[in-house]
Amino acid sequence: MSICTQDFPQLEILIIDDNETRAEQKSCSSFIKTLIKQNKALEHAKHFKYICHEGNRGLVEARRTSFECAEGSYLLMVDSDDTLSSSHAVSLLYCTAEAHGWPDIVEFGATITG
Repeated sequence: MSICTQDFPQLEILIIDDNETRAEQKSCSSFIKTLIKQNKALEHAKHFKYICHEGNRGLVEARRTSFECAEGSYLLMVDSDDTLSSSHAVSLLYCTAEAHGWPDIVEFGATITG
């Protein structure tokens, strides 16, 4: 949910469903639909793209799918167990990348919780 609260304009959110079973895929799809309905006021709720693999292909294929389907100039990977602790995180990363002439990778710290 932290990705939905980002202040970065025109944020495209791709959700790659790499669940193994059809029941898990239906559950994920239902969750996404509910998330969008309950958060229509959030600007980014309008920019969800839900992509479902037919079975579990693994992390590398999920990442590859996101690279192939993304329309923006930059791609930020936020896994299901990740949380962006600030609503400015994406803006900060973008400004950092722009200030340094389109680097390939912008890295930032993480805090382990729980």
